[in-house]
Amino acid sequence: MTISEDQKIENIAKVMKLVDSFPEVRRENVKKMFDGSVGERYFTAPASSKHIYHSAYPGGLCQHSINVVKNLLKLSESLSPGRWPKHKLAFVGLFHDFGKIGDDHRDRYIPNPSKNHLFINPYITNPELDYLTTSDGALYILQSYDVKVDFEEWQAIKLNDGQYDTANAGYKMRECELALMLHWADLHAAKAEKHEESKKQ
Repeated sequence: MTISEDQKIENIAKVMKLVDSFPEVRRENVKKMFDGSVGERYFTAPASSKHIYHSAYPGGLCQHSINVVKNLLKLSESLSPGRWPKHKLAFVGLFHDFGKIGDDHRDRYIPNPSKNHLFINPYITNPELDYLTTSDGALYILQSYDVKVDFEEWQAIKLNDGQYDTANAGYKMRECELALMLHWADLHAAKAEKHEESKKQ
């Protein structure tokens, strides 16, 4: 699956509109972060390496992140109306998978050099990249650009994969509500994307 150039441009506009809603210091720091290769790769990276997951195509990470924000806003309105400002929900939704871009200069996912498995696994994890979990990578990149997170945001991004990530086991039944909401929004988005992609194959 791919997305059109028009859709890519529309997605960039949607992300920047959400960024414009951030408080001033965060907004300016995110925009500075987006000025370099980190920002460019956020808009062009896939959300995963394999089609059995979801959004394994250029621009998939951005599309998935937008979908997560939409879900998070709906969940919040239904379950905890007024609990969090929309800009806070937009922030954790946009950057929960930010580690999937890689690091400051290297992509996390690179084209699969094996032609035998290209249809199933269009990407592989970059073997030259230092290991970090996706969530730790997201938090590392954000702090590298002085984009500060509060404790609730930190825990939401850290735990966005919920108990699917064994590293999160110690947080079981101790997650803050925002972490649970983000996990549900993320899981639902990924499942919906996978379903849509399977219909187009």
